[in-house]
Amino acid sequence: MTRSDVTAATTRSFLMVHVGQGSLENLQHGLETGTWGFRELPGDLAGAEFDFVVFGEGASPRVPDQEWFGQSATLHLCQAASGFYETRAKHWPDELVRDELIYPVHFGILPLGTAEEVPLGVGGPLPTEASRQLKISGTHRGFGKLARFDPTELFARAGLDTAVALPEDPRASPTVTLSRAPGIRRRHGAATGGGKGSGWQQDPRKRKVVEDHAVTQAVAHYESRGWRVTVVGKPYDLQCRRGTEELHVEVKGTTGAAAAVELTVNEVEHARDNLTDLFVVSEIVLDGDRAASGGTTHLYENWTPADDALQPTKFRYRLPPLEQATRA
Repeated sequence: MTRSDVTAATTRSFLMVHVGQGSLENLQHGLETGTWGFRELPGDLAGAEFDFVVFGEGASPRVPDQEWFGQSATLHLCQAASGFYETRAKHWPDELVRDELIYPVHFGILPLGTAEEVPLGVGGPLPTEASRQLKISGTHRGFGKLARFDPTELFARAGLDTAVALPEDPRASPTVTLSRAPGIRRRHGAATGGGKGSGWQQDPRKRKVVEDHAVTQAVAHYESRGWRVTVVGKPYDLQCRRGTEELHVEVKGTTGAAAAVELTVNEVEHARDNLTDLFVVSEIVLDGDRAASGGTTHLYENWTPADDALQPTKFRYRLPPLEQATRA
């Protein structure tokens, strides 16, 4: 294999997205829920295909090139989980506050890792053209810009050198071992959430409406196929019986893309020990905080969560010895 062949094999397509200070809450929510979106689909992105997405924050794009290349930024690396599609679902904090659809174009993302204080010029992992495309995105209302480059150094900076494998055939999809990916680092002060959704919903009332809608969709699906369905809740959502057959169903709902779901340890262990389906409803449309409709269903039958597809997202902290604590 020649040097040019090696270069061709390791280069991959990226969507470079600059995120301004005013959109950082949306960015955090998008990373938590595996979804990003635009106000419209620019003509240069129609039909675009890309392997990865880089979200850049912390550098001002409205400066001369020389000043841009002297800055550093935080880069969040994601695998692209879908192409662009249109939706009616309000998903981001500003959409929910205004109860208005602002970003009708969505695409799915799978967050992999974060590289902080990355030089955007000399000494950094981004080629000049990729860095410039990130800058242009920031001056074009955050619309993504395409770039193609060898991401080996960038992946290493984000701790992804063992998590992402790039096949020699540039037409073949990269292989991501999610269990080896460190995940995205949350910004200080960013909230976290629980619940049974595929991604975090900020408002607990809206979260419950989304969850209930997904469960209703799942119940209707299995009842239409002759199952007698009981809503259980934990450690799985539905118990389905049909004659001597018994099936358990884990249900997840989101107003965003179907890129990933959050699972508890109990949910994972139960699915591995019992015949289980995973039923996901994405792009659920909220009407205020009381009603939901629509959504796209994704059914994974005989589902067993594999180790390499699981990414740790929380910590268990061992408390110091009790004698170090002060009584309150």
